[in-house]
Amino acid sequence: MTENYQVNWSKTSIAITFVVFAIVIAIIVGLLIDGTTIISVEYLIIGMVLICLLYVASYTPVRIELSNKTLIIHRKLGSTSIPIDQISGCDRYYPTFLTKVFGSGGFCGSLGWYRTNETGLFVSYVTDWGKAVLINIGTRKYMISCNTPDKLVSDLDRLIFQLTTRTGHSST
Repeated sequence: MTENYQVNWSKTSIAITFVVFAIVIAIIVGLLIDGTTIISVEYLIIGMVLICLLYVASYTPVRIELSNKTLIIHRKLGSTSIPIDQISGCDRYYPTFLTKVFGSGGFCGSLGWYRTNETGLFVSYVTDWGKAVLINIGTRKYMISCNTPDKLVSDLDRLIFQLTTRTGHSST
């Protein structure tokens, strides 16, 4: 069994990403109009900011793949694999208050390390908080989102149950 789950951005993520890029472009245009020479500290800083923004954008999830053995979060560049036998549980999650430890803060989604009082620290690959799923892996946690989060939770729960039934113990 291999199942793919599409990932779309929320309107908030789209708006934040658009505003960030618009600000960077406005600064570049302002520097050009001002007559700042291309080889200057200002352009070096803007270039470094653009590289950082593109790096963050490369972590944006594009789809989630679930097989009998692995949950794979496919990103623009690369992927993150989580073996099913390491997942101790999953559930829909509706955050009320998030603390960003280190992350994008809505730019291309909420990517990075976040914390809530209920969950503690987790790695986030969320593009739409209204469709978030919390994945527990022992002491480590991941928060992901997809277009059909209830189906993802149901399918993952079924795989975890099958695995624990076959092996005779819980996955932790």
